[in-house]
Amino acid sequence: MHFFGTIERIFTIFSASTARWGIFQKHCHQWTVKKCSETRWESHHSSVKAIRFQVKEIIDALDEINKTTNDSMILSETNSLTAEMCTYNFLISLCIWYSVLNEVNIVSKSLQNPQTNLNTSTKLLKALKIFLTEYRNNGFNAAKREAFKVDGAISAITKRFDQINTFNDVFGFLYDVEKLCYVPDLEILNCCKDLEIRLSDNDKKDLNAGAERTFSKLKLIKTYLRSTMSQQRLTGLATISIEKELSEQLNYEDIINDFASKKARKIKEL
Repeated sequence: MHFFGTIERIFTIFSASTARWGIFQKHCHQWTVKKCSETRWESHHSSVKAIRFQVKEIIDALDEINKTTNDSMILSETNSLTAEMCTYNFLISLCIWYSVLNEVNIVSKSLQNPQTNLNTSTKLLKALKIFLTEYRNNGFNAAKREAFKVDGAISAITKRFDQINTFNDVFGFLYDVEKLCYVPDLEILNCCKDLEIRLSDNDKKDLNAGAERTFSKLKLIKTYLRSTMSQQRLTGLATISIEKELSEQLNYEDIINDFASKKARKIKEL
């Protein structure tokens, strides 16, 4: 039986009976045991955390069930779980997995946040990769036999980091418009060319030289003197500047008169 199989058995024995669940709540007041989901890291973290900080209380609850039950199967299961939870391997695995899952859970929640951009995601995954590598090398002095359990996590994180890092190298410069105001023109040109190559399929392209002109215009519009400009105003000015040929054909007198008439109607209504 593997480690998470034991975690699942602990959850099952308490949740399968209201009487046993009542005994659990009598002894454990901080966290409730959780069922492990096969796909969600957060559920693994929650299930391990509830046991990690309540080992003694859970063993006491199992002992009470053992003394009060008349079911031979429950009696056997409580004896088995109590013996398993007292083993060195289970306790060291509990500490190891909590440390690893706690860091993974923090990154996982941040990545699920819609406000998290590509740059932030790259930094979070890089930090997690460094943590796992250092933890494997330095955090297992008392439990070398458990090191292989982290290998799979490091491999998965490395693969995801390499993938998202590749995307960040191509698209990352798009997520910090303010920084573009101070980036040399040659560097912006190189970034745009790299992006054009990535978005090209033989003779078909999703990006043209207009993108380069767009970033050049942004540098002219949003200087350090206009650093507090809102995104809406920046977008509007950039559009007018980029579409210069169309904007020159506009009749500004008509636009001004239309704007003034709308303001005048609002004053009359008041």
